[in-house]
Amino acid sequence: MKAFSYIRFIIASQIINMIAAEWCIERKRVLLTRQRWQTGQRVVPRQRLFHTSYMWVPYQYSTIETYYEYVPERVCCNGYHQVDDNCEPTCYPSCSTNSTCFKPNLCRCTVGYYGNDDHSLLIKCSPYCEELCPPNSKCTAPNMCTCLEGYRKSPTGGEDCEPICNHRCDVNAYCEKPEVCACKKGYEMIDNRCEPICLQPCPDQARCIEPNRCLCVEGYQMQLTSRYEHYCEPICEIKCSTFGKCIAPNKCECFNDYKLNANTSICEPICSSGCENGQCLSPNMCVCNKGYLMGPDNKCQPICSQSCKQGRCIRPEQCECEKGFRLEKNSTVLCQPICEPPCTNGDCVAPNFCVCHKDYKHPDDYKYHICEKSISLSTSTSETTEDFTETSTTTEIYTMADTTIDPLKFLKDDVTTSTVEHTGIKLPQTSNDSKTFTSLTECLKHCQCWQEYDDFGPLSTTTCTAFCTYENDQQCLKGSLCKCDWKLKRMICHLADGESFDDIPSLYQCKANALTAKVPELEKRSAKEETSAYLLWLGIGSGLVILIILTNCIIYWKFSTRNSDYLVQYEQQSSN
Repeated sequence: MKAFSYIRFIIASQIINMIAAEWCIERKRVLLTRQRWQTGQRVVPRQRLFHTSYMWVPYQYSTIETYYEYVPERVCCNGYHQVDDNCEPTCYPSCSTNSTCFKPNLCRCTVGYYGNDDHSLLIKCSPYCEELCPPNSKCTAPNMCTCLEGYRKSPTGGEDCEPICNHRCDVNAYCEKPEVCACKKGYEMIDNRCEPICLQPCPDQARCIEPNRCLCVEGYQMQLTSRYEHYCEPICEIKCSTFGKCIAPNKCECFNDYKLNANTSICEPICSSGCENGQCLSPNMCVCNKGYLMGPDNKCQPICSQSCKQGRCIRPEQCECEKGFRLEKNSTVLCQPICEPPCTNGDCVAPNFCVCHKDYKHPDDYKYHICEKSISLSTSTSETTEDFTETSTTTEIYTMADTTIDPLKFLKDDVTTSTVEHTGIKLPQTSNDSKTFTSLTECLKHCQCWQEYDDFGPLSTTTCTAFCTYENDQQCLKGSLCKCDWKLKRMICHLADGESFDDIPSLYQCKANALTAKVPELEKRSAKEETSAYLLWLGIGSGLVILIILTNCIIYWKFSTRNSDYLVQYEQQSSN
């Protein structure tokens, strides 16, 4: 029975294989199991009234045994492979895109595609579009057209493909090819820009804005000449004056011999020689203002009704006095000489020169501003001494015959004289001469700056001079060569050793009084020493502060670094 069933299965499989040519029957050795029943006896206990008896009882039991048997099995034939419950043909290598394997190692195009008819593995299948694709596109699927790379569908609709230019083309250009711009008709490419073309060149200050159309730049307007030629004329919002013309927007240019007034924008005439204190009415024609007259040098000069003696006329009825003179009070044209200090018992007739009144005369050749009562001298020495004691100042010229002074101690020692002579008459060694010449310390104590002067006043080129502090100091006054007259705040000095006071001396007057009785040079030196000590201690303190800050920064950095290392180790241990 089993043999018959097997034969029938084989016949049916062959019939199916012949029809489908895909399935085949194979005998496959399969491991099977079966159950066998057997009979036997076993001892069974039975409980009696007084004892237990045993007896043999028959029973059945089964066993499982394994065996091998060849079983027919339906499998895919050669050239096919099973996919779920079907056998599919196998093509190796696989078929190309848009094609399918319909027989072992035979390919054909899918529906909607076409290719060669050799059905080989190398068949190439292309999509088929019933309608022809537009330019710059290709058929990528059945009845579907796609734009080429660098092209896109027209945004206005339709199937046309237009090129893509990522950098936007100029307003007067269009995208001709992918990333290629081309100018429209009537335009040309200049410096990557499409500029309009004007067949007739545009005039100056104009530009071509459209094909064959010119426009003047801002500030100009188009005008037409008598020859029907266009030109651009500048525009001046404020009309130029009579003697000028508009040469640029809001810019006027004056004619020759005229200049433009920046404030009024009016062209004014030019007078080549200038017209100070007057008005230039036309080129090189100057009319003087009131109070001025045209001089021989073609310049307007001021007029002073009274001639300016010892001065010059600088403005109408206004004089400027020469050096050593000044205007009289309540007058603008009269100059009078200046005597500083003012004359005593005399009249100032020239700068720093007084003419004494009757019965008065100058005490010496260096005091032209002082006039004293004339005194008749007797021939006896005693009478002469008494006369000098009564007068407040000496007369004639004093000379120092012998002066004893230490240059390094002149700041604290007074100058002592041994002999004072007056016109050959010996005077006793008394302190009467101090009424005119005081101790040198007075000049040092009350004045810190001396200025040289002469009969006409202070020298304009002189500088501030101080007394020497040390023996080898230069450019200063030595106390051994000077005499102090503090009543008149002046010094009489010889500039070199060996000169006697009979020679012409140099005169100095106090220019800057001392603020205190101390010597300025010594105060400056003390201040400098105090400043140096202060700066030294300030530098030491700053260095200590900086050192402490740096030390704290290093300690903090080491502490933070150590903490970060501990934190890293802790994280590593936690992760482990």
